[in-house]
Amino acid sequence: MATIGLDDICARRKALGLSQQELAKRSGVSQATISNWESGRSIPSEDQANILRGILAAHTTPSFGDVPSASAEYGEWLQTARIRAGLSVQELAASAGVSQPAIYNIETGRTPNPRSSTRQKLERAIGTSPPSHLVKAIEREAEIEGVGRFIDFDPHDESDFPKDPGVYVFYDVSDRPI
Repeated sequence: MATIGLDDICARRKALGLSQQELAKRSGVSQATISNWESGRSIPSEDQANILRGILAAHTTPSFGDVPSASAEYGEWLQTARIRAGLSVQELAASAGVSQPAIYNIETGRTPNPRSSTRQKLERAIGTSPPSHLVKAIEREAEIEGVGRFIDFDPHDESDFPKDPGVYVFYDVSDRPI
């Protein structure tokens, strides 16, 4: 497994509060298979490893000093709520109409300031909302002092273009302005 070592399966499963049986159910294998992976008696196939990565995705919380960003905290909340709802990333993506990479990026804190419309779709699909203080923190984080509010939009969808005049900066997939 490329990003989840065999030692990590048990630790990450326990950190998420999952039993071997729950992890087995979500990953589509038996409890005995999970036990074998955790003990090193067998290893998952590449497809099984990809499923495990989605379930056991590590939190890579970006932070400024010791204070995690509100977006990273939202990602942690989303992953916890998704797991409690018994949904895989694939199931949540299908239910919410949001791409799997978008969900992975939000859950791992790689997406700064997830769009309000995206958050609403995800929350409706899960059936719960984050604490109000977290929503307020995300909105504050979207403010750029002296400039205004950070607005995320899809440059390939005209109906999603901002209505307000302003300066809009486009970023490529590696977060470099283009």
